[in-house]
Formats: sequence, structure tokens, C-alpha cells
Amino acid sequence: MHEAALPQLHRFDQCIQKSSFVNLPVLWWKAIAGNRRGSPAADGGMAWDLLPPITRWIVGWPLCWLYPALHHQNVAIRTVFLDRALNETLSLMEGSTAVVVLGAGFDSRSLRLLPERARGEGKRGQDLTFFELDLPEVVDQKQRVLDQRVYRRRPSLAASDRHPRLIAADLNSNTSLDHALREALGSCCARQVVFLCEAVLLYLRPPGRSVEVLQQCLAAGQAAPGVERVAFVFADRLPAVAEKDRGVPLGFDENVTSSGRCHEYGSVTGIGPHAGGNTASRDAPDRRGGFGRTEGGGTGLSAGPRHAATEAAPWASAHCEEERARRFWASLSPGLVLTQWQQKPGLACHMGVAVDHHKWGSEGEVPPV
Repeated sequence: MHEAALPQLHRFDQCIQKSSFVNLPVLWWKAIAGNRRGSPAADGGMAWDLLPPITRWIVGWPLCWLYPALHHQNVAIRTVFLDRALNETLSLMEGSTAVVVLGAGFDSRSLRLLPERARGEGKRGQDLTFFELDLPEVVDQKQRVLDQRVYRRRPSLAASDRHPRLIAADLNSNTSLDHALREALGSCCARQVVFLCEAVLLYLRPPGRSVEVLQQCLAAGQAAPGVERVAFVFADRLPAVAEKDRGVPLGFDENVTSSGRCHEYGSVTGIGPHAGGNTASRDAPDRRGGFGRTEGGGTGLSAGPRHAATEAAPWASAHCEEERARRFWASLSPGLVLTQWQQKPGLACHMGVAVDHHKWGSEGEVPPV
């Protein structure tokens, strides 16, 4: 689905009235793949049910099979991987689990997994909660889509007490992300926290910002009461891990705010077209009380290393991408272990699972995935 067609496809859309359309192409691509019955990416038409009624027929059954295997096939690869990896990760522990989706946009994964777990179709993990983080305008739009389309088209979802919780957050602001993580993890009693990243980190600018975001998420998960395990399930582009990214400097001057960094690096939105939709807020400065602290006593970045504006990533010296990925996650925390790894074409070329096993088991063994 070409981006140029999106204004016409949403011309009469009452749910998405003001949109830059940066988070919509992947929704259409997922609807194409999801409507192909019998394929690994088939979703029973869930993504299709988020689309406007007048125009969604062009990606419905059987027209979905007319589209060549281009962008939607790339998205289907990561969708299948994330679904499988998330289900396997959720099955490793009993008890409650919180899944935090970064830059969720119009992703429909929670709408599929929550009913399945409620019916006991998963091995374990019936106590499952989804928190979806994105910009306020994206959260408002998705809530309207859920209320006016999905829940009307699927009354069983509307009647369920298991809905994703949408939380407004700007990933380019330490303060905003800290507040969102506190709202999510401070209100649940989870034994396991899983952060899901689907094609969102690669659009944060500069590249070091993605390191900050992951550090902040890890610190929030480790600090949450009762949490025994933190994991990252990702289909994204890890900083300085791809061969062509090895020489790209990560960091920036520690006195520059997130909002200022967006100006410095010439990013208008901070995010491009991806499965989520979190874009940088250029009008909301990040108020920090010094490097490693956020306003209000947030976790900030104290858990991870600092990088100067011209400093290359220390893990970039490894010879293969998998080893660079292992060193990258270990640089965030010595306890973070890469347990799954797979590469694919496209910008979001790294897929895998990283597990913080510091609290796992009596002897700290790495859980099998």
C-alpha cells in the first residue's frame, strides 16, 4: 500500500481525522498479510477490522492475494517472528505478565493474544496485561478506532474485560517515557515484564536515543515491585549492529535535551513509517535534572553507559552482527542475554529475544527459549 494513496483511503475516516499517516502504511500491509487465509501471518482479519469501512475492501479476501510480495511480505516476516517469540517468552513463567509495546501505533497483536490467553489457549500466562505506548494523538485515534470499529465489528471483544491499556508517551522525552512506565508498571502486579519493539528504535534520532530508551525500560522493569524477570522481544534495527551502521556515532552531548536533539539532527517527526507511530514531540522539551535523572525522581539513564557525540559503539568492533547484538544487550546490563537471534531484509533487520536473568532461578541460569 503506497503512502501516496493513504489520504484518499482515509478521506472519509472519522476516526483518524488528523494524521501524518506515518503509522498507517504498516496497518494496511498487515491487513493484506493477515487476510491471506492459511498463511503464517493470517490474523483472522483483525488488522482489517481497524480499517475504514468504505475503502478497506481493496485489501480484503480474495483481493489480498493480488498484491506482489513487497513491503507487506517483509512486515509479515517480522509479524510471524514476534508472535511466536512473544508466545514462547510468555510461556516461560507462571503468574501475571505485563507486555509493554513501545510505539504501538495501530498494532493489533494485543487484540489477538488477550482473548487467546483468556480462553486458556496459551501454555500459561492467563494473567496477561498489555500496555501500548505512543504519542497522545495516536493514542486518541486508536481509542476511537477500537470503540467505533473493532468493538462494534467484534462484540465479543467489547464484552471482554481484557483490553489493551493505551498510554500516551513520547519516546524522545525521558520525562514522558518515565511517567508512562510508572503508570504502566506501577499499577500492575506482574512477575514478568516483556518490552516489545517493532520497527520503532530505528527511527529515533540520534541513534544513541534508542540506547537510552532501552536503558530506561530495563531500569523501570527491574525496579517494579514483584518483577522477577525482564525480557525484550524485538524486530527492529539495533544501533551500530548492522554492518553499515558500525561507524555511526551513537551519542550526543549530555546537556542536550531530547527535543533539542531532534532539532540538532534535522528530524521533523523523529519517526518514519513503521508498525508503531511514535513521533518526536518538538514542542515538548525534556526537562531533566541532570544526566541520569528525570524530573520527579525518575529512573532516567543511570543504569547504562554514556557516549560522547563522536564516540563509536564499543560493541561495534565484533566481527559478526550476532556477536555485536550480544555485546549490545550486555552493554545495557551484564544480565541481559540474547536467547534468540534472526536476521531479515529491510530496515528492521534484527529480530530476537533478550532476557535479563539476574532474578531467574536459584542459580541465575538462563531460561531456554
